[in-house]
Amino acid sequence: MASTINADTSDGLKLTSDTSGVVDIQSAGTTKMTVGSTIDVQGNELVLDADADTSIHADTDDQIDFKIGGTDRLTISSTGKVTSTQTGGASNFEI
Repeated sequence: MASTINADTSDGLKLTSDTSGVVDIQSAGTTKMTVGSTIDVQGNELVLDADADTSIHADTDDQIDFKIGGTDRLTISSTGKVTSTQTGGASNFEI
């Protein structure tokens, strides 16, 4: 269980609490982020700038994508393959 912060259009902001030390942040009853000993953003984006076009996200299972200027520019797959996408093509490199 977790303490919950939930916002929706019918009931507005709802808070429930427990003693687990975990906090779920929800929108319309769907968990969007869990904060405990780690932070789980539930596959959503971690937005890094004011106009929301630069972020880190993992909406594909076992893959991390880095979006810059609204375009995925760097991908790290579960195999360790790193792909950099540039305007006009893609370049693969290993570290």
